Amino acid sequence: MYRISLATIFFHGYVVLKKPRLTIILLTFSIFLITSPAEADPTIVALQSVKAPPYNEAFNGFKEALDPNVNIQRIILSDLPARNSLSLVREAEPVLVLAIGIDALSRAKNLQNTPIVHVMARAVPGDFSSQGQITGVKMIVNPDRQVKMLKESLPRITSIGLLHDPEQTGGMVWNIKQAAAENGISVVAKEVFRAQNVPPSVMLMKEKVDLFWMLPDLTLITPETVEFLLMFSVESKIPILTFSKKYVEKGALLSIGVAPFEMGRQAGGMAEKILSGADAASMPCQNAKKAILAINMKIAKKLGIHLSQDVLERALIIK
Repeated sequence: MYRISLATIFFHGYVVLKKPRLTIILLTFSIFLITSPAEADPTIVALQSVKAPPYNEAFNGFKEALDPNVNIQRIILSDLPARNSLSLVREAEPVLVLAIGIDALSRAKNLQNTPIVHVMARAVPGDFSSQGQITGVKMIVNPDRQVKMLKESLPRITSIGLLHDPEQTGGMVWNIKQAAAENGISVVAKEVFRAQNVPPSVMLMKEKVDLFWMLPDLTLITPETVEFLLMFSVESKIPILTFSKKYVEKGALLSIGVAPFEMGRQAGGMAEKILSGADAASMPCQNAKKAILAINMKIAKKLGIHLSQDVLERALIIK
């Protein structure tokens, strides 16, 4: 597509017509239109860690939220040698990068002077937040929303136990305590700095809590600690609330997790603001706005827990 930017007229000559008392000079001319390419639509590079259904859903949600005139170039990191990924991003000269997954965010943070919006990054390292052009949607539902959903699902719960590494989930725990207090629930929280200390710390809570809340804490969540917690739950008849449906499938009672498509839409809304002139550096990260409740009915039966029909109708049931 081209737009006319300038018209230049060149006179080539003239024709003289002589009539009585009148001389008419007809000038012949040509108009040369100097054209230039139209201003290109902005390009966004979507840097995706792997081909996985949740990541694909997040990408589709992001795409749906954007103006259709925005070009989106998608790069799947797992399909490329590591050394080539950032070269492809730089060649595209994007106005913004969407980083889907923690690996994509780890690569994208090395770009200079390009706004980055992240989504589906399970844990965002603290040093990322200090880099001015990075913002996004965290894989965390607002703690007050989670506490309300927990109270609606299990109204008899009066005390919650949880373990946390302050550097990983300290802020989240503070918010949980505030929300729990407002809903008449006490919180027994213990700081733990090594995964090996999870079993003895949990056992000390056995007689003090009605439910154990497994947080998305990278220090403490390992295959071994997850296996221990699931066994502890069944043996002690203490239900577990977790952050991902995959742990409900493995034996936790319930999870309150994020909706990838809606997270993508949320990230798309942030990207639209940046494209309209907002400064990514002054745009704080957001918690996920939509939550999905998943419930394992076999575990509910084993623990002798009754869930209302209203709760079951709103939940994703794992049988």
